[in-house]
Amino acid sequence: MTKPIIHKLEESLSCGKSKSAGDKDSQDTVTRLARIYELARNAMEYRADHLVRRAAIERILKRQLIFNNDALKLTADLLQEMRWAGYINELTIGNLDQENFTKILGNYLEIWNETKINKDWLVGLISAHLEDLLSQNIDYAQFTSFAFNIFRNNIDELILYVAIDRVYSQSDEAGIAYHLYKLNPNHNIEETYNAYTLAFNDKTLNIASAWVRKQMGPLVLLRDIYFNNPENFSNILNDKELFSQEAEKVLADQLRLTRQRMNTATFRSLLYVFLTKMILGILIEMPLEVLFRGQVNYISLSINLIVPVAIMWIIVANIHLPKKRDQEKLLARTLEIVFLPEVSTSNLTLTAKHKFGLFYLFYGLLFVAVFYFIYWLLSLIGFSFISVLVFLFFLSVVTFFAYRIRQISSVYTYDPRGETSSVGWDVLTLPMVAVGDLVSRGVSQLNFLAFVFDFILEAPFKLILGFMDSWGRFLSSKRDEIVG
Repeated sequence: MTKPIIHKLEESLSCGKSKSAGDKDSQDTVTRLARIYELARNAMEYRADHLVRRAAIERILKRQLIFNNDALKLTADLLQEMRWAGYINELTIGNLDQENFTKILGNYLEIWNETKINKDWLVGLISAHLEDLLSQNIDYAQFTSFAFNIFRNNIDELILYVAIDRVYSQSDEAGIAYHLYKLNPNHNIEETYNAYTLAFNDKTLNIASAWVRKQMGPLVLLRDIYFNNPENFSNILNDKELFSQEAEKVLADQLRLTRQRMNTATFRSLLYVFLTKMILGILIEMPLEVLFRGQVNYISLSINLIVPVAIMWIIVANIHLPKKRDQEKLLARTLEIVFLPEVSTSNLTLTAKHKFGLFYLFYGLLFVAVFYFIYWLLSLIGFSFISVLVFLFFLSVVTFFAYRIRQISSVYTYDPRGETSSVGWDVLTLPMVAVGDLVSRGVSQLNFLAFVFDFILEAPFKLILGFMDSWGRFLSSKRDEIVG
């Protein structure tokens, strides 16, 4: 017999009764051009697939809000651009309650010029809300609530919810802000912003996120079992043997998909590194080399491009999916969560920083030693100071990306005690991962090429697409008048 919390989850799900709108739409010249543009634009930033549409809404809103504050027109322009880019289709637009969509957008616009809240945060919140209105998946969020109820006795509820939303649901910061907004009983934006700021400024959030990551494998598998066969989910839950068989089948399928996701993430990371390298090389590294050394060192330029990429390939090639023993542990834990009356979880302890004082000293020394050794080695082979900085920049970024790909490979594991950690690996890579995290976030904020795309190229490009779309509709109407 399943336990009450599982029954509560089952009752909250549509179990296949909600159908998606499908993905068929026209493939005229306008949509083809728009989709090519979106592919190029999305290559400018490293972003997971499920976050791309929300980010596109945010990008469009930022540009449109410069010229337009009318909710009705903004709705029409936004939906049109989303359809061109292939994020939605005519059927999705037809099924959408556009009046409610416009009303919600208008509510935000009413406070746009009055609030003191950070505008970038607010437009992220708006984009996540509008993405939710466009989404056909009404069940995904129910699993986030389920995971929260599984772990809620272990830690402060705000930090726990944000950690689960961040890791288990893989929401970005705008998505988390919107989910906190929905949880706020008054739907008060000021209160939501304060809760969001409190959570993300809390130093224990990363510790909580790491703890959730080690616990979440069985819950991810349970969610996958549902989405693999939502119509039959109730029957699966009521038959332990059937559930076990379905869990093994779904796990095998998901591990195959995980390998594909890892390959896709690797390709996107390398593309991101290549484009960023070209920008830095042309705008910064080559001019500074000429200024301070009188010539460009093409050997260092080549090493800066080839070596970090090669290192990433080596790291990714040595990332392995869970072995048979780890899969069995995951399956056993999933059965416990569903069928055992009470299932204990490992407690999260937020250890005070002063208890690790000596280790922080060692970590600081390690940090300096790793980067100084690389600097010394590159200097021996003729790298200038600028070239060394560029090398360290890209080495840190690719190491951080490789670490994120490694996290993809560990989604289907259950490792509450952190048994798979490697001291040797951490000694070599942790300083670079830390710098890579800071660098990747900084570059995303100062992405010059993305700025060029968003505010210099995109506006006139979309005007041209609008003219082409209107011209095509005019020609179509004239043809209908003539042919009858």
